Amino acid sequence: MAKLKITSMSDPRPEEELLEMAETVLHAVNGRATTWTLDASTVRWIALKMEKRLTDGGVTKRNLVGTVIKYTPGGPGGAYARKARSVATTSVTLQRVTDGWRLAAAEKVSRRSDSGEKLDIRISKAARADMLRRTFENIAVHAVTRRANQEPQFGEAA
Repeated sequence: MAKLKITSMSDPRPEEELLEMAETVLHAVNGRATTWTLDASTVRWIALKMEKRLTDGGVTKRNLVGTVIKYTPGGPGGAYARKARSVATTSVTLQRVTDGWRLAAAEKVSRRSDSGEKLDIRISKAARADMLRRTFENIAVHAVTRRANQEPQFGEAA
């Protein structure tokens, strides 16, 4: 299970205390805004979702280390644009270390109300190799010997 922490790797404090610290940091960034902002539980959910997405894609836990995710939620939608053109929201940067995810940065940003969510994922070369290996594990590559305008025969590879 992915963990969200915000301090150094050697920090012995329990996860609940670290989540409270993350909540404090996010509250300081968000100010009085509460509607379209992120809280610590949502950030933790994002970390879990991204870890699942990457591990399902073939990345090993070992090669997840060094992954950086920057997430900015989308606006409330086009209907809300009649009310306000932009909304204040929270953009967070998470980094994967050996024992879990760290909240590396959080900032208040203004987004158009009809904009979609923005997700940037940076992975290591080893993680990329894991994903490629998973993607092509059941695909064999061979040289095509027929001419381009010739139809393949039954039993031939296309």
